[in-house]
Amino acid sequence: MLPLLSIPSSSPTRSCWGRSTVRLACSQEDLDQHLKHTYSDPERELELGKCNILVEPPDPDVHFDMPELQLKEVREVVHKARASSAPEPSGTSYKVYKNYPKLLMHLWKILKVFWRRGKIGPRTAVEGC
Repeated sequence: MLPLLSIPSSSPTRSCWGRSTVRLACSQEDLDQHLKHTYSDPERELELGKCNILVEPPDPDVHFDMPELQLKEVREVVHKARASSAPEPSGTSYKVYKNYPKLLMHLWKILKVFWRRGKIGPRTAVEGC
């Protein structure tokens, strides 16, 4: 255990919780060594291997029906989003899409192409909610 020296309670260095702050009576190297010994795991880089306790569920018998992305869905996401926020990575504000419906239509068409090609999943396509 590292030795600590308490500062008197009348000291101006009193913390916001009402307790006095403390000062170490050991060197920085001793502190670093203590922290490394206490909180480091020498086996953290080792592979964990297969865990026999975890259950692997079977594949579903019925797959979800994932229809094509609808313009209504894109409009709902844009309408619900704060005008000052921007979806990543383009940085274009939702306010632009709210005020220019033709641009929103163009965005929807681009998203549909990505959706068909399988480049984006259903959750990333309607980000912002």
